Amino acid sequence: MSRDPLFGERIVWTASPTVLAPPPLARAAGFVFFVLSAISICFAIVIALAFSAPTGLIAATVRTLSPIVALFYLAAIAERAWLFYRA
Repeated sequence: MSRDPLFGERIVWTASPTVLAPPPLARAAGFVFFVLSAISICFAIVIALAFSAPTGLIAATVRTLSPIVALFYLAAIAERAWLFYRA
């Protein structure tokens, strides 16, 4: 067996990593969902401009919902870390 040139440890695994490509149907579904999300955002902007919503209302909504979204995001990260270190 060969040895690592830096640390002198024995190298056990000498294979190269394999590239895992998603199936074509999953790639197509991801592209469709991406396009649908872009259309939804554009539609929301058009509706907001059509109703002439005051910008202060939009800013207040974003300012109110941002901490909630951040807490959900942190909870998801904590759950993944807990499941990873639990095993």
